[in-house]
Amino acid sequence: MNNYSADSKDRSNFHWIAIVMAIGGGYLFHIAIDMSSASIPWWLETPSILGIYGVINWAYSSFIWKTSLWGFKFSSIPNCQGTWKGTISSSYSNKKIPCIIVIRQTWRKILVSLYTNTSTSHSTVATITGCRENNPTLIYEYQNMPSNSAPESMSGHFGMVHLPLSPSGCRNLQGEYYTGKGRQTYGSIILSLIETKVLSAADAMTILNNSSTL
Repeated sequence: MNNYSADSKDRSNFHWIAIVMAIGGGYLFHIAIDMSSASIPWWLETPSILGIYGVINWAYSSFIWKTSLWGFKFSSIPNCQGTWKGTISSSYSNKKIPCIIVIRQTWRKILVSLYTNTSTSHSTVATITGCRENNPTLIYEYQNMPSNSAPESMSGHFGMVHLPLSPSGCRNLQGEYYTGKGRQTYGSIILSLIETKVLSAADAMTILNNSSTL
């Protein structure tokens, strides 16, 4: 997984809020110990501000950012994690190409893996823009590697994908892609979320092969 940028407000404010919470948590712990008259063994260190900050940072980055409380969302970054099934329409061919996309995402990192019967691609750089305007878009660069069964005319290449997202929840995606030097093709991608679970490459290929035989 690679770090990705986003223009959400919590990306700008989180560190200051977490620092204040860490200082407050450390102070409250100190007060609680004094009021209870408890003695801490010499081998047990009291939680430091840096340690409390680390716990808050880990918890928010891992799962708090994608939750909501009474309709309040902690982050405006859409949660796209899951397994997606769809088709690619390419300028290279008139045929629609079945594909599976697996997205692994935390608040800081993301990895987009796309599987077809002839190639596999993985994101190398990504950003989510438009979070503050409730018009988010996932933009990422990918590196594609043909499989052994790919035609000889196919070669490894880099490309870009633009996928508009829904701020209220990602269920269906439709975007565009284009490739760089060596391929110079473009097209569209239509995806539907089949499950929020992140599948392995082997499981993704099994779903892809089953759908291709239908």
